[in-house]
Amino acid sequence: MVRLTQRRDSSTAIVQRQFETEEPVCRPDATVNPARIDRLDVLEHQIDAVAQENRDRRRQLDEMQECSSETAQLQHDLDRGRSHLLDLLEERLRLLEEEIESLRAQAGPNPTCSAEHPEMTDFGNQLRVREQQLQRTLQQIAPLRRWHMRHQIGQINEQIAAINAELSTLPQVCDPADMVSMLLYERRAELERQRNDLAAALTGSAHEYEQFDPRWGAQRYGNSPECTNIAAAGCGPTSLAIVLNYLYQEDPESLASGGQIEIVTPPQTAQYAATHGRVCNSGTAGDTMVTNVHTGFPGFRGRRISLNQAVDHLRSGNLVIFLCRNCTGQNRSGGDKTYGGHYMVLNGVNADGTVFNVLDPGANEARDILTITRENLAGHNAGFWIIERI
Repeated sequence: MVRLTQRRDSSTAIVQRQFETEEPVCRPDATVNPARIDRLDVLEHQIDAVAQENRDRRRQLDEMQECSSETAQLQHDLDRGRSHLLDLLEERLRLLEEEIESLRAQAGPNPTCSAEHPEMTDFGNQLRVREQQLQRTLQQIAPLRRWHMRHQIGQINEQIAAINAELSTLPQVCDPADMVSMLLYERRAELERQRNDLAAALTGSAHEYEQFDPRWGAQRYGNSPECTNIAAAGCGPTSLAIVLNYLYQEDPESLASGGQIEIVTPPQTAQYAATHGRVCNSGTAGDTMVTNVHTGFPGFRGRRISLNQAVDHLRSGNLVIFLCRNCTGQNRSGGDKTYGGHYMVLNGVNADGTVFNVLDPGANEARDILTITRENLAGHNAGFWIIERI
């Protein structure tokens, strides 16, 4: 009896030592959520259906030539459909993140496939599928989030305009006891802060092109053999590409919904500007390039604006093209950078309107202009232009 007990104790110790040295076995745990998986399947079908409805509405809108009560209703329905789609995608994104976290917890930090643990293959396959779905959802939701921010900015601007109209009806004499005026001013200031934060997030997301990019820098800019290339003279069309691409990125029914970052590129805008503003050996005529943009890119229109209007547009989430003449800005290292004549894009302005953020397509990342002062802009420019969706 004693020997038997000893053998049992010894066997138990051996088994215990083997268990302690083996890799942890991955097994399903309490984080498995069948209801979450079912909801993800339902959401996938709902998202596909709503996205198709939105594309159909958008196509109908694009085919209509004139504004009418019908187009207004269709635009209202499209906006409502976009909001619904955004809600569905936000829910799907949250559930996918939860499902991925659950699968990672089950698989462990170093999942390995073996004959002893075939379940690891299932976990790995499920994890890859969910991660791919997460990536597609992020791509689809990005332009909707941008559209939503611009929609919010528009609503805030309407509220600010209503407050300004109400303030204009009140007595102009300052009365410390006038609580109505004080509350209106406070509310307007808060709305302006909200709008500026949204606009900064929106304009800060613009994709910056460089005219010397090896993919297109050597391409000739202009129809004459005497014309130089995009790297040498293409700052105008490169700036145009930055702005148009930015506008496409907040279009939920465009290629942006599939994750395409570069929808309009400098070679496309250079081909357009070759007959709309290009003057070989002299650059690009800004007014011609921008005001005719609808002929090369239907659905958009461009116009010249003032510096004060540029500030307003930047605070509403719009980019502004400008042509500097002997202007000087500050680069990333804090040094000065001067251009004799160069198109760039403004993509932000500080709270008091004295310093502007710049997307400079003409120099490398270390040397290009990052910011420029209002004083320098005011005295060294040859025009500001805005492009809007029709």
